[in-house]
Amino acid sequence: MFQPAMQHVGQINQVGNTYLFGLAQHVVDEDRTDTVYLNLAGPVTSVEAVWAKLAERGTIIARGSDGRGRYLRHGGLGSGETPYLRFQRRVPGLQIEHLILLDRRFGEVEYGDVGVTFLFDAPDMPGKLAEHVRQLVNLPVFAAWAERLAEIGRVARLLRPLGGLGDQTVYLLDLDRTRWEQQIALRVEQNELPWPGDDMPLKPIAPEPEEADDPSSAAPTSEPESTVPAFTVTHERDWSWVAFDGKPGEATRAALKRAGFRWGKRRRAWYATRRVEQDEVESVIQ
Repeated sequence: MFQPAMQHVGQINQVGNTYLFGLAQHVVDEDRTDTVYLNLAGPVTSVEAVWAKLAERGTIIARGSDGRGRYLRHGGLGSGETPYLRFQRRVPGLQIEHLILLDRRFGEVEYGDVGVTFLFDAPDMPGKLAEHVRQLVNLPVFAAWAERLAEIGRVARLLRPLGGLGDQTVYLLDLDRTRWEQQIALRVEQNELPWPGDDMPLKPIAPEPEEADDPSSAAPTSEPESTVPAFTVTHERDWSWVAFDGKPGEATRAALKRAGFRWGKRRRAWYATRRVEQDEVESVIQ
């Protein structure tokens, strides 16, 4: 079982002092920063006072070893119950309580079109990330992809470290279904994710894959913008491919991107990770 790192990094004064061993905060917007991980220990009255204040969505000040103060609170998750999973125990032989609070989204994950969860930086983190992605997307996800999915998440900023105190890093995992499906489809096309039975050597993860060999970054076409070359639509499983007879203009390429299409380098065609018919493509690029 994973054990969070324990290093004294500050304290909280709430009906006495409690000693802070870990903290991670998620900046939601300019007016809200949620405390998603809190690890502290101290006398039972002080620990219970901290818990009660946060459970009521009040604000507490934690002071780090550097003397800097941090405001701790949680805006809630839209329900009447506490936003935390609570783990508390008495330290044997001492009159001290050890308390760990975790945002509920650590363990109660909702897989909709958009959501978030949190992961500790631990040896099993890539496997947990891959399992979340597997349950999120409508595409196959293989266990062998775990390390590369974590790297893709970092590059695409779908996996981001949170600010806080202590040696234990907590990551926010962005559960954006559309973006993960686009990333997976693109990386398979770019030969950056291994497909079963494909023995081609893998390429390193590109830092900005969306722009790799995208014709929109090439020199401007001399073709009139109002001219749209003829195209054909083909389907493979739930994917759709749009191949033009010539290079479409900038407005057409921008319209395809807005509709969720991406450029496939190997096949020299645009693709979407869903089934799209001819008439829908026509309505997109008109």
